[in-house]
Amino acid sequence: MAIALASLVLEAWHDLDRATADLSAEDAERRVGTASPISWSVAHCTHMVDSWLNVNFQGAEPHAFLNGDTFRKGAAGDPLDWDAVKTAVDQVRRDASRYLDSVGEDGLDRRVVYTGSIEALRETGFSPRYAMMRIAAHHYFHLGEIVAGRNALGHSVGDYPGLLERCL
Repeated sequence: MAIALASLVLEAWHDLDRATADLSAEDAERRVGTASPISWSVAHCTHMVDSWLNVNFQGAEPHAFLNGDTFRKGAAGDPLDWDAVKTAVDQVRRDASRYLDSVGEDGLDRRVVYTGSIEALRETGFSPRYAMMRIAAHHYFHLGEIVAGRNALGHSVGDYPGLLERCL
């Protein structure tokens, strides 16, 4: 089960990368309609990976660029420097990948204290099992926004989700 859950997170990253491939900084940093800029949405998803997997389950310090309220639910969603976002994504994913590669079935239900914005989790804490499912679902939610925004800009970015090959 751990392998399948970790694979789903990796596939979400793959699909997000595919949807943002060849995206210019100008397009990544602009608002399309009322949606947050793509640069913010990608950083927002990555903040969750960093906070949940790297900080809460690995005991790491929060990533310097992603730390703070700028990326939490309800934030303004202001444009961000696309190159800085891509650098942060690479760093956070590298660290999270080590965890995803190492977590076993026996560690999936270990609960840790939760201090974020989801009130119900503050009462119960959360587990790696829940974190991986929620991270994947959250990525796909924002992936839909990103793809819709790119389509509105006249870009052709494909169909999502992909084949989820790692999950087969």
